[in-house]
Amino acid sequence: MKNIEKLSSELFNSVIKDKGIAFRGINIGDSIDKMIAIEGSSFSHGTGTLPNYKYFIELGEMEELILVYSYHEESKIIYNIEVTLKTYPKYYWEQSGNTDELELYQQTMNNELKTFVKHFTACQDLITSHFENQLGKPTLDLKHSVYKHPHQNFSKLTWLSEDMRLVAMSFMNDKNYPQGPIVMELVLMLTAT
Repeated sequence: MKNIEKLSSELFNSVIKDKGIAFRGINIGDSIDKMIAIEGSSFSHGTGTLPNYKYFIELGEMEELILVYSYHEESKIIYNIEVTLKTYPKYYWEQSGNTDELELYQQTMNNELKTFVKHFTACQDLITSHFENQLGKPTLDLKHSVYKHPHQNFSKLTWLSEDMRLVAMSFMNDKNYPQGPIVMELVLMLTAT
């Protein structure tokens, strides 16, 4: 594995790609034409009451980036951007030579899996720092109705300004384990106010 600083920086640049309060060079109020020019045409298009464009991008060894750009149907102007960065700690746990599923379960419950995805947690810190530099200190909420167990490490940071709201939620999603994967997620939502 490459060094943690380089990996976290690569993930950060995949999410932000721009100075200021924008994701990947796209901001609230931009047209969907600009978004398609930047992101390309490999998207799924959701229609109906909440039209959106959704992109899925594989990053790193075992990371995913999901981008959802919601727009007003008539004006074709983006009013909400949701960015989800995911990693699968079991992959890195196995890459470290581990194989005992009981040990995986115990490390999950003891909140020890983040030691295998230090690049991901470092990226979260870079993103938080980036927005604190732009918008100041956020409000912090540690309560969630689904991700409520201590090992899931749920946190929600919220920044408000005159014309937008930015929310960053991070948590470990193990609600489908052992039938499904354990996923560490960072969800960023930028909405016009």
